[in-house]
Amino acid sequence: MESTMTLLRQHGLKMFGTNLLGMFIATMAANVLSFLAYIVFMVFYLAGAVSIGLISHLTSSEMWTIVGMIIFMIILVLFYLVIYIVAFLPQGFTVAGSYSMVTEVVWQNRFRFNTYFKHGFSKLKAVIIQLFLIGLLFIPFLFLPILSLILSSVGAGFAFVEGGTFDPNYIGAGMIIFFILSWIPSVFFFLSVLYAPIILIAEDRGPWQSIKDSVRLTFRRFGRVLSTALVGWLYGLLPLLPYFLLIPIVILFQDIDAVVTIGAIIMILYAFLMFILYAFTPLIFQVTAVRWYKTYLRKSVVDDDNDPGPWGDDGVYGFDTFDHYHSYSQPAPSTATDTESKQPSSYPPFPEENR
Repeated sequence: MESTMTLLRQHGLKMFGTNLLGMFIATMAANVLSFLAYIVFMVFYLAGAVSIGLISHLTSSEMWTIVGMIIFMIILVLFYLVIYIVAFLPQGFTVAGSYSMVTEVVWQNRFRFNTYFKHGFSKLKAVIIQLFLIGLLFIPFLFLPILSLILSSVGAGFAFVEGGTFDPNYIGAGMIIFFILSWIPSVFFFLSVLYAPIILIAEDRGPWQSIKDSVRLTFRRFGRVLSTALVGWLYGLLPLLPYFLLIPIVILFQDIDAVVTIGAIIMILYAFLMFILYAFTPLIFQVTAVRWYKTYLRKSVVDDDNDPGPWGDDGVYGFDTFDHYHSYSQPAPSTATDTESKQPSSYPPFPEENR
């Protein structure tokens, strides 16, 4: 199998352009839907306000006013629910499209422009459901930093009450508790769902099943999953390296106006470049993660190691399933009967010899 850098050299520019276009289309579509949702909400809001005012003016009963307020609250809840769903659309579309595109590149070493958009739409619902489930599962982890802060504050309070000053031992213990409860569980959670979208796309499994498979994979091959994440994050940080190297140079030579001016211009241009590269840096991680999954981790997910999967040659999305493949293969005669059937049924008679 080709290395990550080889795949990026062969298909990186094409994937980058496609991903940038897909992100732009998804973001614009989400903005349009959000704008339409705001317009609908304002129409219902104004209509409801006018209706409540008229009802309150024409009737002396407060029941209709209460009913109007309840309807207004229901509309408000539905509005925020629609905005919440719309917020998932760009991320769901780009995750489905980019991972499908990368999976095809890794499995078949070929790039097709329509793969991003075809699977971006077909897998959109499944990816959005999976993102929603991951968000729900992460809710308990949000309370861990709050709990750690409470424990740290209680420890500092005991230290102040007992000695009149803050004891460093209590403060150090509180910081350790804060770190353990805040970061370690969250990091492990994100590692456990790291391969969920990859399994969903590569194995064509459901949202919840792919999450369970990803968690099971993390427990079975934690070292591989952690190394994959570290390598992918390092690849993603490479484009940021010149930016971080430029900052110390500007600080060291801040007394020289020319260096500061040139450095500021370069940093502004690089910031604009990073905005463009925002579509490319996730691809580095995705290519690394999908390639490592196929090479090292897939055997822990599928039952049969020889199963090529949906993206294999004989799979649902494999090479043999595309119409243009059949134009490359022409049936050849395999038996003598096929060869003889192509011979003419009769031959012209031989001319008689002149005697």
